Amino acid sequence: MKSIDVDQTIENFILRRKSSFSFEEVLDHLKSQGVKISQNIESEARSVLEDNTLIFSDEVYGYTPRHAYFSGAKFMISPTQEEIASNILIPGHRFIPFCFSEILPWNCRITAPDGREIGRTQINRPIKDLYIYFTFFGIENLAAILLTDSEDNKVAVLGGDPESEVEVTVFYMREIYQDFNFREGDGLILTVLDWKECLFSIEHITREKRNENPERESVWIQQLEEGFDIAFDALGIPDAIEEQIAYAFYFAGKELIKDPAIHLGGFLGKTDFLGFQKFGDETYLWRTSENIEEAFVSSWEPSPMRGSDHSLEAILDDIGVSLSEEDIEAYMRDEMFHRGDSLESVLKRCFSGRQIDFYNQKQEHKFYRFVDDLWRDVKKKYNFFTDQEGGRLREKGLKIIDSHLKWMRDMELSGVDLAGLQDWPEDKLVAAGQAAEKVSMILAVLNEQENVHAENAARMSDVLDELQKIIFENLDVIEDNRKRKSEPGPVLLRNQASVYILKISLKGIRPPIWRRLQVPDNTTLKDLHDIFQTAMGWENYHLHSFKIKGLFYAEPDPNSWMEFRDEATATMGEVIGKEKLRFTYEYDFGDSWEHQVIVEKIVPISDLNEGEWNTVKCLKGKRACPPEDCGGIWGYEDILRALEDPENPRYQDLIEWVGDFDPEEFDLDEINRKLLK
Repeated sequence: MKSIDVDQTIENFILRRKSSFSFEEVLDHLKSQGVKISQNIESEARSVLEDNTLIFSDEVYGYTPRHAYFSGAKFMISPTQEEIASNILIPGHRFIPFCFSEILPWNCRITAPDGREIGRTQINRPIKDLYIYFTFFGIENLAAILLTDSEDNKVAVLGGDPESEVEVTVFYMREIYQDFNFREGDGLILTVLDWKECLFSIEHITREKRNENPERESVWIQQLEEGFDIAFDALGIPDAIEEQIAYAFYFAGKELIKDPAIHLGGFLGKTDFLGFQKFGDETYLWRTSENIEEAFVSSWEPSPMRGSDHSLEAILDDIGVSLSEEDIEAYMRDEMFHRGDSLESVLKRCFSGRQIDFYNQKQEHKFYRFVDDLWRDVKKKYNFFTDQEGGRLREKGLKIIDSHLKWMRDMELSGVDLAGLQDWPEDKLVAAGQAAEKVSMILAVLNEQENVHAENAARMSDVLDELQKIIFENLDVIEDNRKRKSEPGPVLLRNQASVYILKISLKGIRPPIWRRLQVPDNTTLKDLHDIFQTAMGWENYHLHSFKIKGLFYAEPDPNSWMEFRDEATATMGEVIGKEKLRFTYEYDFGDSWEHQVIVEKIVPISDLNEGEWNTVKCLKGKRACPPEDCGGIWGYEDILRALEDPENPRYQDLIEWVGDFDPEEFDLDEINRKLLK
């Protein structure tokens, strides 16, 4: 039987589709191509579809190919006065999200009304003058984009001086502007001819035409705001800006891409609903009414392994290793720079102090095959004599990466749960991680560069020194904070009179399933478990545990290999104590229903009406919890798909099993009646 590349087969299927499709249709296609469907194949298929930039994924329509959704879409570009005067158009972020994200902006193609393709040229500009054209990529990513545009930009970009000039590729628009009799305030309307190939046609819109219907513009802005609102919830924690924009246009509906009323930058300038927010060194779009730090509430929780094995990057991500393929290549080159010839030594250094837990033997086998192939490829290309400057820089960069990884692994081995630490400087960990990513970016450049000139090496060395300083300073702040928090402090008494407002959300399911609860602070964790069971709708068939500040609480079991603290002797006031704490409640270790709990507010009884302070109450919530023993998240999603399709062969069996189960059901009054008992 011939070997089938599942990743490529699914991609080909997506690119041929003209409408939305389900996961079952993907499996049917794989079957038709000779793939024997197994649990591993299903897992690999889900991995390929997850976060795939060729598709949109949502609860209602399943998967929608982006090339189909954006086919024929129209969007507006508003050239700046400087561009018009210079007869150019700087591509920058202008084509987001109307072309495939893997195509670089300057490689997009625009055809004039007479059918000819608009040419390109290169210009030189100070880095700071380009910020306005690359905003939606995140300014922190501009360096990587400029490095990709021209190798000559390395000295300026890695030097970090915004006044330095760089070379950028632009569209040469002289004939177009002349043919259109283009004036300041006019716009360009582009139509998507081929989303995957990033091919567009262009037409002219005058400033008078743009301004003739301000009411339509207001409606258009409001609709896109609604699209962003849905996208923020659907994507969960803040995502890359280009993904946020793509999903916003998707959820806003096709009307917005049939007749654009304003360009994307203009929209951002006129909306009060969202704007740019920084978290660490990264930029995101988010609601102006919310602090983006709160949106990262679940970002530190590891994702469940899925057995991904279609590439080395996919495996590294699946097993939770904070290294990229480029990092591993850098370690290989460092081994050769020091005249070593041992792949085993490379892997020991990469994974020092960490046990690698693969999903299965197949994933492990593919990991070592990918690594061996990479090792052989690097050995063929590596030249010790041209790598002297680069080798010394690489060595310096890898020592920084080693130190950062050692700190992270030491935290893990010592049992410190960074997600559970109370009032810890989360942004400092993010800033350290982002600085480490920039070190990795320099290592990736060194992997590709045959020879580094002394001048460039000196600049890059200074940049590495600065990044090392950022990492160590931020980690020092975290360490100082952690030590202060570990010192004994006042313990809240069991009879302290306050009420906790908790939000409990089931992880990994969209739209979210959640409850907001009012609970007295002297409630034990054992009783809190019963409250969660009633409020969520579980039936208390299975074991459970709490994870709070790195400690586990449950009903003690002498036969368990894990050490649990007794949940019956711990009250919320004793183990929580402050607002904004986040902790985990897990129910059913087989299906592994993990819930995230946030202490939204602690209210003194003096602020409550008499008799309310000791009452357990559900204040609000959304959707029903999944049926018991349905197989976890994936089993639940399969049930939802089957129940929506009476033609599904499993439909009748599921109806008999789950009965009149309605995933959208939420009865606040009924929950509170049960809580009173």
